[in-house]
Amino acid sequence: MNKFDLVLSDLDGTLVLPEAHEISERVRDSIASLEVKGINLCAVTGRTYDMAKNLLGVLGVTRPSIFCGGASIQDPRTGEMLWSQSMDAGQVEQVVKILKPYNHVRAFGTDMSIAQPTPFDEVLGTQLEVFASVRLEDTPEVLDALSIVPGIAAHANRGPGGDMSMCGIQVTHIEADKYHGTLALLKLVGVDSQHTFAIGDGDNDAPLFRIAHQSAAMGNASDFLKGIATYTVGTVHQDGFAEAMDNYVLFKDAK
Repeated sequence: MNKFDLVLSDLDGTLVLPEAHEISERVRDSIASLEVKGINLCAVTGRTYDMAKNLLGVLGVTRPSIFCGGASIQDPRTGEMLWSQSMDAGQVEQVVKILKPYNHVRAFGTDMSIAQPTPFDEVLGTQLEVFASVRLEDTPEVLDALSIVPGIAAHANRGPGGDMSMCGIQVTHIEADKYHGTLALLKLVGVDSQHTFAIGDGDNDAPLFRIAHQSAAMGNASDFLKGIATYTVGTVHQDGFAEAMDNYVLFKDAK
């Protein structure tokens, strides 16, 4: 029976419904049980700090957490930047040039202080992240075009804002994924990867699963993510997070 010191959890589609701020009673109880056992919970999310801070307050997450898909580590209580990995100005210029013709919303130009969505023409200089929402049918073409930009990583997640006809395209530095962000986080909090448990639902959680000792894919995750996870649990609607904590972290059913 492994002793875990740290749970690394995605937010949208894992702890809460995408873009939601409501947590089920069972998930709340599970988080409280982690705290009682002295097991820390850190968020590992594609959201910016500003987009996540209210939810993290509701969840009671106070430990340093990973934002922008792995581009930054910040204190969830204050927003203090503890670590970051930005794209340089040249990379940002190339990414914006590729995304602009496809974009149907606006881009998040995420620098050290995150504000409101920014029009593409205003996304300049170094950035932690550039985000666009593109039509589902355009996604393969967009990812193919982005693949030629050196030193960046691009991830697609269907249904931004609940619109399943669209894909959210998140672009960061190639070493700003959930793997590298988690490596930096573990150094900051002084926890060995052998004592970590990860849970998520998106393909961008795959780098996180590579570093955690054990992992659980939500029932609403892709077949790919389920294939590399240690366990598969129920969907977000079925409180899969609480199921994973009860069975594999807190061992509530253990004799």
